[in-house]
Amino acid sequence: MKTKLMSAVVFIVAVAIIVVLDRISKQWIVTNIFLNDGFPVIKGFFNIVYVRNFGGAFSILQHKKYLFMVMGIAVPVLLIYFLKDKFSRLSYLIAASMIVGGAIGNLIDRFCFGYVIDFLQFGRFPVFNVADSFITVGVTFLAVLMIIDDFSQKKSAQPEEEKGDKDA
Repeated sequence: MKTKLMSAVVFIVAVAIIVVLDRISKQWIVTNIFLNDGFPVIKGFFNIVYVRNFGGAFSILQHKKYLFMVMGIAVPVLLIYFLKDKFSRLSYLIAASMIVGGAIGNLIDRFCFGYVIDFLQFGRFPVFNVADSFITVGVTFLAVLMIIDDFSQKKSAQPEEEKGDKDA
């Protein structure tokens, strides 16, 4: 019981921190930079550019606000439901927190404005934001964890004689 409670507290605090970081960064952008304007941080490589994204990742499916609102609610709920048994492992807890925190950050934009505030641009890569970064890193981390778990389960499921043959 204590482990589940502690996991829940860590999860909620991590999600809250991610949402706050996302909100602060977006508020700074809106307050200090004109729409479709920006400045180079590392000339030719990294720019801060304020844009409004009415679509999804990489600006796909423009003006499908309600689709992204439903997905922004459904994905975190399903993620929590399917991973809740793995939350005793800090690595899964961190990955899920990153995904859910990022999803909530972008969901707040969609509900409040009807679009997502994006501002980080690397080279020719589409403009994105802090929430997108957490989602991407969280999904990548989760995929790696799941691959490692799958590999470990397959390895431990091998009969003992096969394991001994490989050691010889």
